[in-house]
Amino acid sequence: MNLADIEDAVHQAWAAELKTDRPGPDSNFFLVGGNSLVAVRMMKRLSAMLGTAVSLQALFRHPPPAGLAGAIAAGQLPSPAQAAAPGTQAPP
Repeated sequence: MNLADIEDAVHQAWAAELKTDRPGPDSNFFLVGGNSLVAVRMMKRLSAMLGTAVSLQALFRHPPPAGLAGAIAAGQLPSPAQAAAPGTQAPP
């Protein structure tokens, strides 16, 4: 999947979960009304759309749509161990 397709999926998931129009490329998810519950739903939707797991940690690290899409395209998604909450371990 190319960057343009990933960007489109990110924008669609964002707009659907925040019930808003297409966000600007540098809009911050959390500053335009996103919260942790909406973030979980959005990442599940985005993972289904892309056919790959996109962790909640990826959104926290890259809250603008352009940043998140770029990280996904570059394969810079946290591994399960990196995405685990502090003080916990990822499943073996």
